[in-house]
Amino acid sequence: MERERWRAVLLLIKSKLEIVRIGLSSVEREFMADLVLPSGQRAEAFFAEAIRRGLEGGDASPMLGEGEK
Repeated sequence: MERERWRAVLLLIKSKLEIVRIGLSSVEREFMADLVLPSGQRAEAFFAEAIRRGLEGGDASPMLGEGEK
């Protein structure tokens, strides 16, 4: 039973990676779509926006947080 579950997880991950590889989806959508941040915003939207800002030459530093003081 446990081997079947691990095999199913492996097949799921492989299929998600293949969908990303051929361009039908994004890494954010496939692997972060179900994570919700404390603010209520989905991680997919948060990171996609930060990545977009970084690619456009904007400030992507909100992803880094405030750090240690």
